[in-house]
Amino acid sequence: MALTKDLSRSMVLAVNNMTYRLSGYTLKNRIDVGDSNDYVLKFINKRGNEVIVYWTSANPQEISLSDNEIRGRVFSFAGQQIGFLNEENNKKLYINGSPKYILVEKSNK
Repeated sequence: MALTKDLSRSMVLAVNNMTYRLSGYTLKNRIDVGDSNDYVLKFINKRGNEVIVYWTSANPQEISLSDNEIRGRVFSFAGQQIGFLNEENNKKLYINGSPKYILVEKSNK
Protein backbone atom coordinates (compact mmCIF):
# COMPACT_ATOMS: atom_id res chain seq x y z
CA MET A 1 0.00 0.00 0.00
CA ALA A 2 1.38 3.37 -1.01
CA LEU A 3 1.56 6.04 1.67
CA THR A 4 -0.55 8.90 0.33
CA LYS A 5 -0.81 12.35 1.84
CA ASP A 6 -4.33 11.62 3.19
CA LEU A 7 -3.28 8.25 4.65
CA SER A 8 -0.22 9.83 6.22
CA ARG A 9 -2.36 12.58 7.76
CA SER A 10 -4.80 9.98 9.14
CA MET A 11 -1.96 8.00 10.69
CA VAL A 12 -0.54 11.11 12.35
CA LEU A 13 -3.99 12.00 13.74
CA ALA A 14 -4.40 8.48 15.11
CA VAL A 15 -0.98 8.46 16.80
CA ASN A 16 -1.49 11.96 18.23
CA ASN A 17 -4.91 11.01 19.60
CA MET A 18 -3.60 7.77 21.12
CA THR A 19 -0.73 9.63 22.78
CA TYR A 20 -3.09 12.30 24.11
CA ARG A 21 -5.78 9.87 25.35
CA LEU A 22 -3.36 7.48 27.08
CA SER A 23 -0.81 9.94 28.48
CA GLY A 24 -0.32 9.08 32.16
CA TYR A 25 -2.22 5.79 31.88
CA THR A 26 -0.94 2.24 32.25
CA LEU A 27 -2.46 -0.97 30.96
CA LYS A 28 -4.64 -2.59 33.63
CA ASN A 29 -6.01 -5.59 31.74
CA ARG A 30 -7.47 -7.00 28.56
CA ILE A 31 -11.22 -7.56 28.69
CA ASP A 32 -12.29 -10.90 27.26
CA VAL A 33 -15.14 -10.48 24.78
CA GLY A 34 -14.98 -14.02 23.43
CA ASP A 35 -12.76 -13.58 20.35
CA SER A 36 -8.97 -13.42 20.50
CA ASN A 37 -9.03 -11.14 17.42
CA ASP A 38 -10.93 -8.48 19.36
CA TYR A 39 -8.83 -6.20 21.52
CA VAL A 40 -10.53 -4.44 24.43
CA LEU A 41 -7.90 -2.95 26.72
CA LYS A 42 -8.51 -1.11 29.98
CA PHE A 43 -6.03 1.58 31.01
CA ILE A 44 -5.96 3.37 34.37
CA ASN A 45 -4.13 6.44 35.70
CA LYS A 46 -2.99 7.39 39.22
CA ARG A 47 -6.31 9.13 39.95
CA GLY A 48 -8.26 5.97 39.13
CA ASN A 49 -9.60 7.30 35.82
CA GLU A 50 -10.09 4.63 33.17
CA VAL A 51 -9.93 4.55 29.38
CA ILE A 52 -11.03 1.55 27.35
CA VAL A 53 -9.51 1.15 23.89
CA TYR A 54 -11.04 -1.35 21.47
CA TRP A 55 -10.48 -2.61 17.92
CA THR A 56 -10.38 -5.90 16.02
CA SER A 57 -7.98 -7.60 13.64
CA ALA A 58 -10.91 -9.56 12.19
CA ASN A 59 -14.05 -8.51 10.33
CA PRO A 60 -16.11 -5.62 11.73
CA GLN A 61 -18.81 -6.78 14.11
CA GLU A 62 -20.71 -5.95 17.28
CA ILE A 63 -19.39 -7.03 20.66
CA SER A 64 -20.82 -6.97 24.17
CA LEU A 65 -18.99 -5.78 27.25
CA SER A 66 -19.61 -7.91 30.31
CA ASP A 67 -19.70 -4.85 32.60
CA ASN A 68 -23.05 -3.25 31.80
CA GLU A 69 -22.33 -0.40 34.21
CA ILE A 70 -19.67 1.21 32.03
CA ARG A 71 -20.66 4.77 31.17
CA GLY A 72 -18.69 7.30 29.18
CA ARG A 73 -18.00 9.20 26.02
CA VAL A 74 -16.79 7.29 22.95
CA PHE A 75 -14.15 8.82 20.66
CA SER A 76 -12.91 7.82 17.22
CA PHE A 77 -9.26 7.13 16.40
CA ALA A 78 -9.02 10.75 15.24
CA GLY A 79 -10.34 12.18 18.52
CA GLN A 80 -13.91 13.04 17.52
CA GLN A 81 -16.69 12.16 19.95
CA ILE A 82 -18.86 9.59 18.20
CA GLY A 83 -21.17 8.43 20.95
CA PHE A 84 -21.95 7.88 24.59
CA LEU A 85 -22.37 4.68 26.58
CA ASN A 86 -24.92 4.45 29.35
CA GLU A 87 -27.21 1.87 30.92
CA GLU A 88 -29.60 1.90 27.97
CA ASN A 89 -27.18 1.59 25.05
CA ASN A 90 -24.00 -0.11 26.25
CA LYS A 91 -25.03 -3.65 25.43
CA LYS A 92 -23.31 -3.58 22.02
CA LEU A 93 -20.25 -1.83 20.58
CA TYR A 94 -19.37 -1.71 16.90
CA ILE A 95 -15.77 -2.85 16.54
CA ASN A 96 -13.56 -2.63 13.46
CA GLY A 97 -9.90 -2.10 12.62
CA SER A 98 -9.87 1.51 13.83
CA PRO A 99 -9.22 1.97 17.55
CA LYS A 100 -11.95 3.71 19.53
CA TYR A 101 -11.71 5.10 23.05
CA ILE A 102 -14.21 5.12 25.88
CA LEU A 103 -13.48 7.73 28.55
CA VAL A 104 -15.11 5.94 31.46
CA GLU A 105 -17.09 8.06 33.90
CA LYS A 106 -16.55 7.29 37.55
CA SER A 107 -19.46 5.61 39.26
CA ASN A 108 -21.29 7.49 42.01
CA LYS A 109 -21.82 4.28 43.96
